[in-house]
Amino acid sequence: MVEMPAWVSPFARIGVGLVRRLRPLVPRQLDDVDAIDALGVRLDAYSRIEVPTVFLRGDRSPRVRTEKLVDAMPHVERVTVLRGQGHGANDRAPGRVADVIADFAAKVFEAAEPR
Repeated sequence: MVEMPAWVSPFARIGVGLVRRLRPLVPRQLDDVDAIDALGVRLDAYSRIEVPTVFLRGDRSPRVRTEKLVDAMPHVERVTVLRGQGHGANDRAPGRVADVIADFAAKVFEAAEPR
């Protein structure tokens, strides 16, 4: 799901065991993964999304799935990369994430204003 090598999984398991607040999330995460896998590849559905979208990832984030979505969607601002961040940038760098979203929203709303 997140493109980690298989050898990382035992360390992830230990990490979840040590970080008490993560434990209750595991069953839901597994359910989410199963649901995503059950849907299959749906790039054709994403290609019909007309809403302007920004893709945000860290330079430590998985790339393959994000790039495939970016390539499939018609109204996408290319991936914005947050240096030094991974999947949890919303927790570790919330101000930087908020800035990307605010900048993108300003562009979208400016483009939508009647001239």
